[in-house]
Amino acid sequence: MLKLSNVSLGYGSQPDTLSGISLEINRSEMLALIGKNGAGKTTLLRGLTGLLPLRSGKITINGKDITSLSARERARLISVVPQAVALPAGYTVYETISHGRTAYLNWYGKLGETDRQIIDHAIKITGLENFTEKEISTLSGGEQQRVILARALVQNAPIMILDEPTSSLDIHYQVALLQLEREICRKEGIAAVFIIHDLNLAARFADRIAILHQGKIRAIGTPQEVLQEDLLSEVYDTPVRVLNDPTEGLIIIPRTGKD
Repeated sequence: MLKLSNVSLGYGSQPDTLSGISLEINRSEMLALIGKNGAGKTTLLRGLTGLLPLRSGKITINGKDITSLSARERARLISVVPQAVALPAGYTVYETISHGRTAYLNWYGKLGETDRQIIDHAIKITGLENFTEKEISTLSGGEQQRVILARALVQNAPIMILDEPTSSLDIHYQVALLQLEREICRKEGIAAVFIIHDLNLAARFADRIAILHQGKIRAIGTPQEVLQEDLLSEVYDTPVRVLNDPTEGLIIIPRTGKD
């Protein structure tokens, strides 16, 4: 579905931030991007969404080169769930979600019956039926994040990009949001790429994990393949332990010298 072939990205006259990036993401799959701060995770997302031009290589979605697409065409293929975002005051939940249909509307921007059906579907699967008429600023952070997710869903795009979607949430909403995202990916056939710093959440919810390190993909594979003590200790420059709990699965903790 989404394919990156030998992609290089960078800023201005500076050396490449990322180089030689090649990977494929499949339908209904969740791919986590991990790595130290400054490893290039956000840079990669900027390249995927077209905000940062490619220096070399190619990115395709269902065989379409994204560099040949207009902004409207790209919005129909890639939706974005940003990090903590200032939602516009004065709008209801329904109005905020409906803004995700912009790429499909005509010159007058009027919602049609199909648009409303898609919006209603997104509201239902994100559990926002009782919030539609509430003003967006009255919602909690976790509820607002669900609204942002629903707004991305109504784009009907096969690829969803999530930039640290759990960064401002407490543990309850972190788990709830990622569980919801995984259910949506499975049921709607969406491929999701998400940045996350919590390795334990990555282990639990990602189908595959890619580690970015020194401008390259250092490793990519299932959580069991990638989340290895020696590799993580090297990449994060911090000794870690990886435990395999029979009930909870992989658990990653930093070594404190007391182990």
